[in-house]
Amino acid sequence: MRTATIPCRATQPGDVLNVLALAIARRWCVAVDLTSGAFVRIHEPSSSETALEPFDLARARAKVAFSDLVNEQPEYVAVEAPLQRTGSLRPRAAEKYLKALLHPRSQPILGLLGPSAPWWEVTGHQTVALIEPETRPVLTNDARGLRCSFGWKGQKQWLPVADARLLQRLPRTPRHPSGAAHIEDVLGFRPARIVVTLTPPRGSQCHKVASGFLPR
Repeated sequence: MRTATIPCRATQPGDVLNVLALAIARRWCVAVDLTSGAFVRIHEPSSSETALEPFDLARARAKVAFSDLVNEQPEYVAVEAPLQRTGSLRPRAAEKYLKALLHPRSQPILGLLGPSAPWWEVTGHQTVALIEPETRPVLTNDARGLRCSFGWKGQKQWLPVADARLLQRLPRTPRHPSGAAHIEDVLGFRPARIVVTLTPPRGSQCHKVASGFLPR
């Protein structure tokens, strides 16, 4: 699997991480490490505190460098306590961190032609991509769950949505179609970028999912 060359970091237990949040779920966060400019996938203890929002700045101390399955998620880092918000950046100010991480439009997303791949084919490779889709993302909420479609390399892509904000705010009624205008109403902005991640293995497959939507 061939992907773009992006920054990376070596995390050691006890390191203090200062990050820019991009995509947030219940117990994990995709972020940019402000020191190295690299993607990190932070797994944190559960917390009742207010969840972070994209472009929030946060801090935590690393508990371990990587998971026991180090090669499956090279960006992974666990932290001792939930991330603590320290501020936020406007999208324009965040651009200096994001520009170097944009996935080349000439390459398949995460180097995969399809929506998934066997875990042994992606071992040790990049599991996070920041893309600028060729067309506006469109949501569909039906019996298969919440998905988004968008153009990439002249073809339509369909990915399950793992963005916590959308999952919480959209109607739960099955087969409720939601178009491009609706996603803007839900998020409060026009999404210009998508954070795509690979899931841990489900059976033998790792799947691409849309973990976050960002303005430019």
